[in-house]
Amino acid sequence: MKCTDCENWEKSGWSCNVTWSLQGDPDGCTAYKPKTKAVPVCYISGPYTADTMNEVYENIYKARKRALDYWALGYGVICPHMNTAFMDGNDDHYIWLQGDLAIIKRLNPETDMMIMLKGWENSKGACQEEELARGMSLPIAYD
Repeated sequence: MKCTDCENWEKSGWSCNVTWSLQGDPDGCTAYKPKTKAVPVCYISGPYTADTMNEVYENIYKARKRALDYWALGYGVICPHMNTAFMDGNDDHYIWLQGDLAIIKRLNPETDMMIMLKGWENSKGACQEEELARGMSLPIAYD
């Protein structure tokens, strides 16, 4: 039995335990467990708030789509857009931004990264996230 994802996971530092288990998938892969290094983390940053709820939905959708791309590459993904999706009605986003910045501070510049979604420069929160990441020498990719 061979796990169809083994090659991708091995490249990202994960291994596939290909012994049959009732909890495993049909190919026999019981779990993806780190071999020696931690799973790399990808933090998604970009605009959330917008003038209309439809635009907020579009921002969440774009972040979610990019998050799925990085999950498929073997990253553990932090997508704040999904964490607080449609928790609107609170005019003070300060606490959410503080929580996001606290998460970024825990990222490891040697293994983790940040993605800046298109339009990030128009978001006060994303600008603060990007500034913190740069100050930490966290690798950043720009859409």
